[in-house]
Amino acid sequence: MEKCPILTIDDDPITCELINAILTEAGFEVLSAPDGPLGIERARMARPRTIILDLMLPGLDGIAVCQRLKHDPVLLNIPVIAITASAELKYSGGAFHAGAEFFLSKLFRAANLISVVRMAVETTQRDNRVYLRLHSRLEAELPVRIFNPWDRENSRGIVGRAENVSHGGLLIWLPEMIPARTVVRLQLGLPQGEVTAEGQVIWHDYELGDRPISHGIRLVQFEEKAGEKQYKRYVSKLPLRSTWSRYLTNTAPVKPPSSPAGASGRDRLVIERPTC
Repeated sequence: MEKCPILTIDDDPITCELINAILTEAGFEVLSAPDGPLGIERARMARPRTIILDLMLPGLDGIAVCQRLKHDPVLLNIPVIAITASAELKYSGGAFHAGAEFFLSKLFRAANLISVVRMAVETTQRDNRVYLRLHSRLEAELPVRIFNPWDRENSRGIVGRAENVSHGGLLIWLPEMIPARTVVRLQLGLPQGEVTAEGQVIWHDYELGDRPISHGIRLVQFEEKAGEKQYKRYVSKLPLRSTWSRYLTNTAPVKPPSSPAGASGRDRLVIERPTC
């Protein structure tokens, strides 16, 4: 059975049971949620390979749910299969405009559903392989201090640790969450000395108690050319062992490293897609 599930968001229990039966028989694990807010929450927890989304949900309708999924830095690259019992063009057109990759009438045959789901899953896998070739990420143990320009009260910055790096960015564990799209200043504790760079938070995980939170940070520019060269030399000397599958993410939570000494609180380095 597939390790990463397919998530169905539909208020009709009969449709959910039918999809569950068809896809389980085809070898997939299937989760379901009865409304949009619960579906988004479950997607964040499970990181499904594909989301099957009813467009005629009560309350927050499917088109609004799709828009939220495609604006979420953690979820936006998960393929969405929009389904509806309505033949009105406004639903299919609205779904594609909101970012859905596939559309399927609720009068589907089992073979059609399986075919579309497999197509969505294969699209994700293919894109992951392309991304891996372009953005290999390497294991590292790198102390980092981050300064958030919007947090003027914390002049000492936030102490964290990079667990893997690439020429384009870092995956960093921090004791508190920094919102996606925030531009930050980074002090990287390289073995040869500290260098300073500007970066942008592309995605972050969600708070789970007092555990450190993972952040994907894209490097924008270094304060000095010498610092950029020093960082690139550091990355180029790391063992060529990708950490792609280590953090991207099956249904089991990843155990984060312990908080770095001195921490006071809690890509795709670009946006990443779930993979199994």
